[in-house]
Amino acid sequence: MRLFEILCAGAMLAWNGTALAADATPPNIAEALASAGRPHTDILLDGQLKTAEVLAFAGVKPGQAAVQLLPETGYYARLLSLAVGSKGQLDIIVPMAAGPGMTLEQRRGALLPKEVIQGRPLSRIEYAYSLEDQPEFPNLTTYWETADAWMSLPKQADLVFSANAYHVFKSGEVGKFDAATMNKQIFQATNNGGTYLVIDNAADADTVKKEVTAAGFVLDGESKALAPASFTLRFKKPMDAANTNMRPPNPIAALSGYFGNTRRGRSEEHTSELQSHH
Repeated sequence: MRLFEILCAGAMLAWNGTALAADATPPNIAEALASAGRPHTDILLDGQLKTAEVLAFAGVKPGQAAVQLLPETGYYARLLSLAVGSKGQLDIIVPMAAGPGMTLEQRRGALLPKEVIQGRPLSRIEYAYSLEDQPEFPNLTTYWETADAWMSLPKQADLVFSANAYHVFKSGEVGKFDAATMNKQIFQATNNGGTYLVIDNAADADTVKKEVTAAGFVLDGESKALAPASFTLRFKKPMDAANTNMRPPNPIAALSGYFGNTRRGRSEEHTSELQSHH
């Protein structure tokens, strides 16, 4: 009898722990995870990626201006778009390879592995534009820019989200990215008090800490949710940092080139190029 009581008590504690964990998930994140706009293949990854815990650790809130670097097939992009909500904005950035005489195919870069529901493999930028086209994510805008202008956005970010992108940037696969310059650009594009979250399964955590803090960020926390497969580091831009917002009050109406990329989404040139591929 005593053993039965212990087992029942243990089961009740486990159930309560699960309920408390679910209750601890912020409502905007819980709603994003439950959205009917997410593909089934994404939902299957939620438990493995501890997504509710990671997004809560990142501090994703309604109304934020968020940026995701190198969104790949869009797992986190869909969630970030839903979690910041209709009053928020998500800009996703795909670096464009650049060089004299490069063809469109070369500028697009390598194809990503084909998912089950796809008819053919897609490049990173094609994936990103397909996300922008989906009506479930009206607050999502894609930017396809070369390394020298890749963080030139209409609005400073409350959150910059990097998931397994850091080591790709440093590898040279998507262009010439110097870590010091890259992190400084991110620092300048982030609001004071804003968050820069870095998840990576291949970069060295200590190196990332050193490089990101050298740009001016401070290490604010480290989650073990994905350890040991990946590290998750949260950096903050100090509230008392010098103002790096060089944007005019109405950036969309500003002269083209005032602070870099002023277009929102695809230009006619990029649209026609992509259409010609199909």
